[in-house]
Amino acid sequence: MGGFPHVLQMVVYDENLSAGMVGVPDGTVIDGMQLSAANPNFTGTLPNGTMIKVGGGLGGRMGLLNVTGDNANGVVLPADPVNGNVTYPMLLANPSPAYYAEADANLTKGLPVKDGFPHALYPFLQGSQALAPSNVFTPEDIYSKRGLLLGPMRVNESFYILSLTIPVINNTSEATLLGFLTVILNAGAILDIIQDTRGMGSTGQTILVGPATPDNKWADHALSAISETHTTTNNRSDSTGPVRITRRSSLDWDTGSPESAIEWVGRKLGLRKRALPEKMGDYEFRYLFPPGRHPGLVGQVRRLKDYPMVKKVYQSGIGVNGRDGHNGDGGGSNLDTRNSQGRLVSVGCDSPFTNTPLLGLTYYSFSIVEVIKNLSDWALLVEQDQEEAFKPIYKLRNILLGTVFGTFAVVIALVCPIAHFAVKPITRLKRATEKSREFSDPYRTGLAQCCLY
Repeated sequence: MGGFPHVLQMVVYDENLSAGMVGVPDGTVIDGMQLSAANPNFTGTLPNGTMIKVGGGLGGRMGLLNVTGDNANGVVLPADPVNGNVTYPMLLANPSPAYYAEADANLTKGLPVKDGFPHALYPFLQGSQALAPSNVFTPEDIYSKRGLLLGPMRVNESFYILSLTIPVINNTSEATLLGFLTVILNAGAILDIIQDTRGMGSTGQTILVGPATPDNKWADHALSAISETHTTTNNRSDSTGPVRITRRSSLDWDTGSPESAIEWVGRKLGLRKRALPEKMGDYEFRYLFPPGRHPGLVGQVRRLKDYPMVKKVYQSGIGVNGRDGHNGDGGGSNLDTRNSQGRLVSVGCDSPFTNTPLLGLTYYSFSIVEVIKNLSDWALLVEQDQEEAFKPIYKLRNILLGTVFGTFAVVIALVCPIAHFAVKPITRLKRATEKSREFSDPYRTGLAQCCLY
C-alpha cells in the first residue's frame, strides 16, 4: 500500500465485527431453511436474496470494505484447516465477486477456502470451520481492551505477519462505536530486531516471548500489564458501561494492606515473602519470533518455571514508585541463571509495560499510547551464554591479578640487587674505618711491636 510498506491488508467492520448483514443464531429456521453450517443447502443467502450471517454477531471476514495491497504480491499464506490445509496466495489473481461468492459457499459447506485472508489473524468465527472458543473475540472484548493483537503467524522462515484490530470511534462522540479496523502487518521490522546479533558476541541473542494465548494477554490479571474494569456513573461494575484502564502493580497479589517501606525492605531481604498466584510457574509462555542464534525456538511453548528470568519479569517486573525492577520500569537482569534449554546464561530483560502513567487517560479516551501498552504482555530478553558474558570479566580479573603479582615480583627482583649495590659503599667504609682504628690505637700498636720481638 502506498506510503505504508508494512501494511498488507485492511478490513473495515461494523460495530458487530461483521459486514453489516443481519445476524441470527446458528440453527435458526427461516422460510423452512435451517440457517446453519451443518446445512449443505445454506449458502449465506435467504431464498429472497437477503444476505445473512450465522453466529452471535461474529462473521463477514470481508467486512464492509477490504483491500489487499500490492506489497502482498508473492506472499503465500500457510495451510490451515479453513483452506483445506493447502497454501494459497494472499493477493489473488482474479478477486471477482463471483470468486468470493464461491469462497463463501465453500466456507459454509466446510470446503477449502482460498480467499486471500489469513483467517487465524481475524477475530471471528467462520461457519463449520470455526476457530476454538479461545480464539473468538466479541466486539465488547476488543473494545474493552482498546484493541486486539493476534499473531505472529509464520509464513516462512524469514517472513512473519500479525494483525491489529482497533475500535473506530466517532470523532464528535467518544461514546459512539462506529466499527472496527483490522490491519494485517508485515512483522519484518520486529523480526529484523530480534535476529540482529551485532555486538552480541558469538552466543548473544534477543528473545521476544509472550503468553501462550491467542490474544497475547495473560488470562490471569495478576500477571497482565493492564486490566480493564467497566464502571457506570455510580462506579458499579457493569460490562456495558464505560471502561476504565487500571495499571497492574507487582504488589497486586499481596495479601493485606499495601506494604510500607519497612515491609518492602523486609521482603527484599527475604524476611517477607509475596503471596504469588498459585501454580504461577506452570503458566505457559511461547517464543514469538526466531532468535538469531537458535531459530528453532520459535513457536515453542514452555512454562514460566522453565525460564526463571521470564518468570521474574512477569512476577515483579512492574514497579511501584521504583520499588520493583531495577528502575521501577519492568527492566532487570540476572547474570547467573538458566534458560529454558538448561544452559547457564546471563540475561537482561524488559517488559513493554512501564510504571509511567498512561497520561492520565481513563474512560473513553483512546490514545495510541494507551492502545500500544494494552495490546500484549510481551517481554524482551537479551541473552548470552554465561561463559562468554563473563569472559571479559575473567580477562580483566586475570589482568589485575597478573599486574599485582607481577609488580610484586618485579619489585622483589629489583629491590634485592639494588639494595645490595646501594649499601656496598657503606660496607667498604665500615671496613676501612675498622682498619684505621686498629692502626691508630697506641695500645694495640705497642702490643703488636712486642709480639714482633
